[in-house]
Amino acid sequence: MRRRALLLSGWPVAWAGGAVEPAAAQAEELRLSRFPKSANQLIASHILQEVYRRCGLAARIEPLPPSRAPIEALAGRLDGEVSRLRRHQDDYPALVRVVPAFDYFVMTAFSKRRIAVASREDLRRYRVGAIRGVQVVNDLVAGLEGVERAANSESLFMMLAADRFDIAVDVDINGAVQIHRLRQSGIQPVGVLLQAEVFHYLAPHRAYLQARLSEAISDMRRSGELERLKRRFSQQFIELGLEAD
Repeated sequence: MRRRALLLSGWPVAWAGGAVEPAAAQAEELRLSRFPKSANQLIASHILQEVYRRCGLAARIEPLPPSRAPIEALAGRLDGEVSRLRRHQDDYPALVRVVPAFDYFVMTAFSKRRIAVASREDLRRYRVGAIRGVQVVNDLVAGLEGVERAANSESLFMMLAADRFDIAVDVDINGAVQIHRLRQSGIQPVGVLLQAEVFHYLAPHRAYLQARLSEAISDMRRSGELERLKRRFSQQFIELGLEAD
């Protein structure tokens, strides 16, 4: 039976359903958002929880649609977004990007057909499905005719399994989780489209935390801790058959 991943609240939640680790009484807690039903974003959330722990901070992380999250942050109702691309700040310059990047993703093409995809141009030959509201995905499928849109990764791969289109475009870990979930679907990765770093963003009223978080991320990058955390959380997520809420 598949287990549902728990909503991240306070310190990191053990994958197998362990208790939430209590935050120190004096820890400052921030309310952050991540994309719903995205394994990639849930894993990034766990990594970021470790960064926050290093800084003596706590984070309550909840799923919000990617188009709504920056609006909530700019209105002061949200303290930040777990992970977005570098250019997210081009669209929302008042948001505070924490550098360096703390995570990355690999955008991948998935299909039931025996094909090979090496670039965006290769997508033109096929019927393509993609998640709505994600800028990097929008860029990859821009100009393609008849792109089918899904609300999240789970819906996207169910549509692919039902032959609604030939190729689904999504992050590698999201695809791996859905392939594990769908078992005998015949879906497999057929090509890498791009790899990109992602950054944590703070709402303007939390800008004073930028330097502290940047220092922690830099230290964890140099030590290799961020990469070890990503490998560990990704492997556990797939092996336990968890679902992103």
